[in-house]
Amino acid sequence: MKKLYPEIEPYNTGFLKVDDVHQVYYEESGNPKGKPVVFLHGGPGFGASPRDRRFFDPDKYRIIIFDQRGCGRSKPLGGLENNTTQHLMNDIEQLREELKIDKWTVFGGSWGSSLALAYVQEHSDKTEVLIIRSIFTLREWEFDWYFKEGVNRIYPEYWQRLVSKLDSDKNVLKDLAEIVLGNDSQAAEKVLLPFDAIFMATCDINSDEIVKENHDINDFIYHSYRVFFHYFVNQGFLKEDGLLNNAKELKDVPLIMIHGRGDMVCPLGGAFDIQQALPHSELVILSEVGHTAHHEKMVDAIIKQTDKLVS
Repeated sequence: MKKLYPEIEPYNTGFLKVDDVHQVYYEESGNPKGKPVVFLHGGPGFGASPRDRRFFDPDKYRIIIFDQRGCGRSKPLGGLENNTTQHLMNDIEQLREELKIDKWTVFGGSWGSSLALAYVQEHSDKTEVLIIRSIFTLREWEFDWYFKEGVNRIYPEYWQRLVSKLDSDKNVLKDLAEIVLGNDSQAAEKVLLPFDAIFMATCDINSDEIVKENHDINDFIYHSYRVFFHYFVNQGFLKEDGLLNNAKELKDVPLIMIHGRGDMVCPLGGAFDIQQALPHSELVILSEVGHTAHHEKMVDAIIKQTDKLVS
């Protein structure tokens, strides 16, 4: 079974000034002359981590990672002005041009898979291969699964703690967004504590200690969730069913999808629909795996694919 590559440090870091508001942090690691791959982190809102470098053979890949607008090390943290999916897609292109890369492999997971699909649909000529895991197609049924009818039946006790902080359970996403994106940070913390417990549990980061809500919503987590709800209350700033309807734009791009059958955040149906629209694509379904990229079977599946591209 494949394991993560050893820890490495970037050989180049910087900030890309993408407009008068935002500076996007980026880094390069691995082999400067290797196969370029850009890593699109999930969330939205939570930024990349040093662990993300380790899905790629550092001797063979030029690994490019960046924190999306308002996320991680990018400035300003939590900035929502000029922050939409189209802005992020433009940032990816600006970064590619800044680094003088003609074509690259695009990798994304969870929300990063949504962004990757959107980007490659517009820039298929700049993409050698698209690899996505834990696919999220930003369709209404996926939002309903998480915020209306689905997760509430799997985690009823967590859900009860959350909706007890709201006026009702009729429009949880809209109500949460209104509070978190409002000006009262204390009110936001009251709803983010139980929501964060649900989010971590469904992402397979569950533990009895976490769901007791004995952790804090620090400034970083607060601003990360502001970006999260900014995007999701606006359904990713894309047209309804846009990622699926525009899948035909990927007909000439090799597409590899990896998905856990037990994914509670992004159910398998989204990946399956993309595969049906693009018969040339490969869909790897992992049993006993949920949403996290940390599961040993998910790590194994990802690295088998990234290794194959440079073998």
